[in-house]
Amino acid sequence: MINFDLTKTLQELDGQIWDDNSFPSYVVTTVHNARLKPLQDVTDEEIRILIGQEVSLEYVVPIAIERLYKDPLLRANFYHGDLLQKV
Repeated sequence: MINFDLTKTLQELDGQIWDDNSFPSYVVTTVHNARLKPLQDVTDEEIRILIGQEVSLEYVVPIAIERLYKDPLLRANFYHGDLLQKV
């Protein structure tokens, strides 16, 4: 299902260079940091937040689905099934 290189970052894959993170909130900081990590290193919580913020869905949703296939009630941060609910 995943047909892109998980060693690349979202920034590398979508070609978008975002400005520096100037709004110090948990969500904004998490999204900005996750965009700069190789996708293979992005956490379940970061995937949940990226989906919730509708960032690079063509990349993060397939990763979420693969992780949910292994554990449908995966707990990303708050409760069992929170990633499934977000997808």
